[in-house]
Amino acid sequence: MTFGIGASVKKHVSMSINWQDLKDNLEEQQQDESLTTTSNLGAEINFRKQLEDEASLRWWYWRQRAKSKWDSLGDQPTSFFYKSVKQRTLRDEVRVIQDDQGNWINSKQDIKANFLNHFKLVKKVLDQFCLLSREVINEKKSAILFSPNTPSCFVRLMRKPIHVKSCTELGTYLGCPMDVDGRASSKFNSILEKVALYRCPRYITSKLNSLINKFWWCKASNSNGVCWRKKEVLFLHKSEGGLGLKEVLAINKSLLMKQCWRFYTNPSLLARKIFKEKYGKDPISLGLMGKKIIRGSWAAKSLVRAASSFKDNVGRRIGNGK
Repeated sequence: MTFGIGASVKKHVSMSINWQDLKDNLEEQQQDESLTTTSNLGAEINFRKQLEDEASLRWWYWRQRAKSKWDSLGDQPTSFFYKSVKQRTLRDEVRVIQDDQGNWINSKQDIKANFLNHFKLVKKVLDQFCLLSREVINEKKSAILFSPNTPSCFVRLMRKPIHVKSCTELGTYLGCPMDVDGRASSKFNSILEKVALYRCPRYITSKLNSLINKFWWCKASNSNGVCWRKKEVLFLHKSEGGLGLKEVLAINKSLLMKQCWRFYTNPSLLARKIFKEKYGKDPISLGLMGKKIIRGSWAAKSLVRAASSFKDNVGRRIGNGK
């Protein structure tokens, strides 16, 4: 920390000295009576260019450290701009807290001690609960969650009184993630991975297709509704008289076929080498030959079945090299 502050101070001092020297030299050239000579005019132009370069350097220096988009508003590096940058680091700092007795605390050491006492009190309450209920909290399965921008040193300091590990997510309960919300799209990435690697059972695909049909034909969730057209018509393209809806099974097969084609066109792929070493050929070759995997993983069986369903539309074409 001391080295960082010292380096920052030296940087600011060197920039100020360089700026002041260039400014003094330019003023001396402007006050000189023999300004009309070509050499003095060239020297003034040179000093002005150096002054502009120094101003540009300062502008880029503060632009990289500013959280607000001052450059888009056309603001220059003024004293107001510098103060705004310095005040930005103080916004996220906890300066004053109120303890349980209603007293206001503004000392950093007292704030730190108050936070530690709070977590120790939580640990004490948990111990009393275990003693009265004759139940024990498993500390190995317990965890504490901090916000992503919490410093690591603060995380280590706060988890010591309660003797539990820290984590980045709450995990799952009954198969569903507990910390999911509308912004946590990463929680659903596992669905995309499974759909692209495994063949969905027909029971699941038919259930999803029935939900799509109910969305179009049912007025309420508790009614069956009347299907005025076949579901095959709904899945047709709009140019063919359908609604252009995507069938779940077709999407699943297309994603699996995409993985098969990736295996086929990348001979150096590690997954292809492992697959070929275990099953003899790549999924497309096995699908074109009509072979099935009897003993193998569900992912391998899914890839071969997807390739066999597309074998009528896949083939080799011999070209002339042009």
